[in-house]
Amino acid sequence: MTVRGPWKGEQKSSKFFGIVDLRKKMVFKAVLGLLLGIVKAQIDLAKEIFKAELSIKSGNLSEAESIYKEISRHFRDNDVFRSKYAEFLMAKGEYDEVIKEFGRDQGMKEKIKRAHECFSILLSNNIRLIATLIKESPYSRPVLESYIQVCLIDERLEEAEKFIKKSRSLFPSRPEFIHQEMQLHFLNGTFSIGIKMLSDLGYKEMAFSFRNILSAYEKIKESSLGSRDKYVRLDKLMRSISLVESDSNFFPSIFSALKLNVIFDLCRSGVEGGMQGLSNRARYLYSKRNNEDTMYLYIMALVFDGDIEEAEEKYRLFGFRNAKLRNHIAYRIETAKMERENARREREEKRHRRRRHMEDGYGGMARNKWDFLGYYKLLGFKEGEKPDEKEIKKAYRKTVVENKKKKKTKQQEKEWEETFKKVNKAFGVLTDKKKREMYNKGIDPDNPQQPSGFGSDPFQKMFRGFGDFEVFDFGGGRRGGRRATTTYFYF
Repeated sequence: MTVRGPWKGEQKSSKFFGIVDLRKKMVFKAVLGLLLGIVKAQIDLAKEIFKAELSIKSGNLSEAESIYKEISRHFRDNDVFRSKYAEFLMAKGEYDEVIKEFGRDQGMKEKIKRAHECFSILLSNNIRLIATLIKESPYSRPVLESYIQVCLIDERLEEAEKFIKKSRSLFPSRPEFIHQEMQLHFLNGTFSIGIKMLSDLGYKEMAFSFRNILSAYEKIKESSLGSRDKYVRLDKLMRSISLVESDSNFFPSIFSALKLNVIFDLCRSGVEGGMQGLSNRARYLYSKRNNEDTMYLYIMALVFDGDIEEAEEKYRLFGFRNAKLRNHIAYRIETAKMERENARREREEKRHRRRRHMEDGYGGMARNKWDFLGYYKLLGFKEGEKPDEKEIKKAYRKTVVENKKKKKTKQQEKEWEETFKKVNKAFGVLTDKKKREMYNKGIDPDNPQQPSGFGSDPFQKMFRGFGDFEVFDFGGGRRGGRRATTTYFYF
């Protein structure tokens, strides 16, 4: 039966339509089943990946690895799986496996490139570079070891403690993490636990030495010795620590925290006793323990070492909250300034006294050769000038005219007469070419035999009062057949 409609042609029968609908349903079901299968597979994949990530977070890397291997049997070509598996291998630090497994995958070029870079860093053996991989490879043994070591060196002890716990859970039998935990105890100041771990690791001699040094330090602290005696003993203890430390192979040193404690007490004793030479130790102490007490010791050490300006600058910039420390530092700085000024004045006075003594003593031995008799000075010339004859005559006339014009008392007239005689003598010497040359060489033209630069015989004053020279004869007659000798003493 055919059915005609408003369109051209004939409609197919309802039976035919039923067959077509059935085929469509079958195709639809097949497509739907396929889609559901794909979705189910993706869901299963997501579940397995989620399980693997949970295992990683709990620190069970072996379980996570087995899950990924199981997934790879069914989803080896799946992009999501490949990406996640590559991230897992990177997190473990297996960069060579990433390169080997996914080296030809064009869709993972960036990850392969980064894997090559990380592998190069790992081969460099530079712990600071390797530590930078901690975000990409938080489960890699060498990366964890390097990162913890850097934290210990930089004294980021809380961070080091966190990663040591993580590493011990991931790699419980690895000795390097046990060593790092032992170092952490020493750096934290829990010496008793550190000594026990050190002994358990086989370093019994080092543990014994550390225990003895710690005991000696505690005895010095508890003693009633004076500041200077404590300083001396602590200084000796520091030398002992340095000797023992040189024999240890731990880096950072297990003695670091103990050394800082000893240096703190040593600087405090030295400051209380007014000792010098503490600046370097106090600076090191402040760089490690940045607080008011260490800055106080550093500033006081600078004051005692004479670096008052630097001490004052540190005091001004730091800003002490403790009023007692602040006032004491201000007082010590002002006192040191006054002492330095007094010492400077005393040195100046000594220098002036010595200069006057040299100028006046021993007949003028230290007079200047340039004008050792003062002729140029009498005519008004400055030190170092060597005028010619015209300038000398001009200066002479000026000196005479100026003094004649001045009104003078009788006493001043007498003084001028004496001075005028000297001026005339100076003029006579300096206007004579030969005499001037001799005078410029430091020779007195009126007494050329006298040594240059000396006003009179240097020994004349020294032996004044001894009188004439005498010869004393202590000789005697012959004794015992030997010839008598005469001994002369000349004074």
